[in-house]
Amino acid sequence: MIKHFAAFAGAALAATAAWAQPYAFSTIDPTQAFFTIIPYGINDSGTVSGLWVDTAQVSHGFIAQGATFTSFDAPLADTTKVGALRGTAAGGIDNSGTTVGTYSAGGMQHGFIRDAAGSTTTLDITGLLDTQLFDINGNAQIIGAYADSQALLGGTSFLRSATGVLTIVAMPASIFSQAQGLNNAGAVVGGWYDAASVLHGYVRAPNGVYTTIDVPGADATIPSGINDAGWIVGEYDSGGVARAYARDPLGAITTIDVPGATFAAATGIDSRGDIVGQYCDTSDVCHGFLAVPAPEPATWALLLAGIGAVGLPLRRGSARG
Repeated sequence: MIKHFAAFAGAALAATAAWAQPYAFSTIDPTQAFFTIIPYGINDSGTVSGLWVDTAQVSHGFIAQGATFTSFDAPLADTTKVGALRGTAAGGIDNSGTTVGTYSAGGMQHGFIRDAAGSTTTLDITGLLDTQLFDINGNAQIIGAYADSQALLGGTSFLRSATGVLTIVAMPASIFSQAQGLNNAGAVVGGWYDAASVLHGYVRAPNGVYTTIDVPGADATIPSGINDAGWIVGEYDSGGVARAYARDPLGAITTIDVPGATFAAATGIDSRGDIVGQYCDTSDVCHGFLAVPAPEPATWALLLAGIGAVGLPLRRGSARG
């Protein structure tokens, strides 16, 4: 259920931004009692996908649009806890309503694809251990991660083509990296650790070129979503405070200040610039949010129309569970 709670709250401006983009904010919460919720994806019809955790700390997938909130579980999921997951977690959603995600069963993680009618198919990488699926685009490309040993749970990120061909996605010279989101051009964003264990963002263009993304002055930068115009959203940490941000195709960073939040992370963005993510309030209760941009300045509309469209070489995350 999406509930309106603040109109046109001004977003604070990070050092490189040229203007502050105002947003109208709404919450996205399940109708049932819940422990936490993390929206991960939003498509161009405004349908949001993600996970919510009940009071027994079992995870469920969800699809939400307007006042309609649909919870679901992968048919083979059980309540075995594997890593941070116990149950079902939905990731990204494409414009047809197809969602990808991950479920736990029998001490392992498995990927799944769920179509708009609710039919669910398991998708595991043959010959490997745990499979996680994070996002899907309109060309049926999927990003995810697999483990080749239990010690490397989710340790290798991949881009899977519609025909099942895997391309490894890893930031060069990183000690660990993980893909998070992709757009219809096949540009991928994610995070990577350097040799000093500092966390940076990256964008991988469709031609395979990687570019580092850092929010100026931040201790860590985590990109989570990218739309077709090249807008990137994510989370940055500075002085122990986590804040959501948006990065335009020219590299300007805008902090997204969710009203009443002590923690915020943006996780997905659609072609209109609508952004979803998670925030935690002063009672340490964590909610989903939807941020809809005001129709200004003119620069916003021009960039969304395609100026600086990605894949040009430019960027999921540590949202609380």
